[in-house]
Amino acid sequence: MAEILLSLTIIGVVAAPLPVNNDSAAGSYQAAIGACNKMDTESRLPNKDELSAIFFNKNLVGIKNMYYWSGTVESSTYAWSQNMGGGNRKITDKILSAGVRCIKR
Repeated sequence: MAEILLSLTIIGVVAAPLPVNNDSAAGSYQAAIGACNKMDTESRLPNKDELSAIFFNKNLVGIKNMYYWSGTVESSTYAWSQNMGGGNRKITDKILSAGVRCIKR
């Protein structure tokens, strides 16, 4: 299957980088960072605003209805995550499991 890469999708005033096609396995925050780093040097977790933009485009990018990690860190033990089923965001303990959807820088 051919892969189409776009650099930006504009939603109102939020610009959302198109996520990489495949989710990595759910895991801890550190595992999520590692999954993006393993892809290539240009991949990273989306910040919480980019993750919200992905939520609003979830039907276009084929995202699962589960929590996903964002790259926005709240403290040394907490980071933001977002539920792609309902859209709610929360501060999550980094040792818990959430999905991974990397984006390109």
